[in-house]
Amino acid sequence: MVGRGRREGGRIGGPTSVTDLAATELRTRVRTGELALGQHLVEQAVADDVGVSRAALREALRVLERDGLVEHVPRAGWRVVTLTLRDAHEIVLLREHLEELAVETGIPARPAPLARLDAEVRRMEAAADARVALDGLGFHRAFIGLPDNRRLAAAFETIAHPLGVLMNLNRGAHEEAETPRERAARHRRLCDLVAAGDRGEVRRELRAHPTTAFLGRADLSAEGAGPEALAWLAERTGFRHSAHCP
Repeated sequence: MVGRGRREGGRIGGPTSVTDLAATELRTRVRTGELALGQHLVEQAVADDVGVSRAALREALRVLERDGLVEHVPRAGWRVVTLTLRDAHEIVLLREHLEELAVETGIPARPAPLARLDAEVRRMEAAADARVALDGLGFHRAFIGLPDNRRLAAAFETIAHPLGVLMNLNRGAHEEAETPRERAARHRRLCDLVAAGDRGEVRRELRAHPTTAFLGRADLSAEGAGPEALAWLAERTGFRHSAHCP
């Protein structure tokens, strides 16, 4: 068992367990694309790079497997998941339904969840000023948290980490059209509308957010995608994809 607070490899340690810190580091690398989708993970090389033992790394990889970010392939070892068009359709559809439920039951917002949403926007603004890349996952966790509904929050966590990967792909696809400051300003506008308490305006702003720009640029396999996913792709991009194409 990995000891709490023990430093391994000289890079990470402290009051949180080595496994937790390794898992956090690996999540970040997958979500930002530093570890590419489908990439094979050589245990010793990754353990050395992160600065943990192989035992701690394996525990961290099991955590990421539950998150939906890596998978263990028999006789082949660990690899980063490969998201398909079907995955993207399911994740985005669930996200939109959960956000709609958050709007319906969390607005007008109470002071505490509204303060958490505002704090996430401030983080985005500070990151933009510092020219540091920051995904919007924290903001959307806070948005889903507006009703303070534990089961709603738990449902969001089932897609949170793969959604973070799609958010990073989306940011890359949209970066030429929007600066980090403009992106932060867009989220500030949404936060202000939540504070104003007008559900209709919040819905309109959410629909205006370019959440699926990645569909036009990411190479997502359509293998296994049903007609609903293909119709969704056509609706969002204008591109019609044959169900028989890879």
